[in-house]
Amino acid sequence: MTIQGISGANAVAGQLGMGPMGDSFSQNIQRQIANAQKELQELSSKEDMTPEEKMKKRQEIQQQISDLNAQLRQHQMEERAKKQQKQGDSMDDLLGGGKNAKSAGAKG
Repeated sequence: MTIQGISGANAVAGQLGMGPMGDSFSQNIQRQIANAQKELQELSSKEDMTPEEKMKKRQEIQQQISDLNAQLRQHQMEERAKKQQKQGDSMDDLLGGGKNAKSAGAKG
């Protein structure tokens, strides 16, 4: 289960055009996800907890992982949009349609 979750986070990063590492924010979220998944895996071996406590803790950790995955997807979508915007601006500049070319043309 742990491996699938980690690769799932990396798959999201890959689908959004980012490398497996991504930026520092993405790395931090992925690290938190991995830690939560490790905690989830270790939960079953804890003998000082009742089955009910384990079940409640498992649900809490799974919710935390779900929230972290949502944050990661949101951040990566925003980064992708910024990258596309930057590429669009660069293309406009190359084609002479950038803001600087328009304002210079209007003055002259």
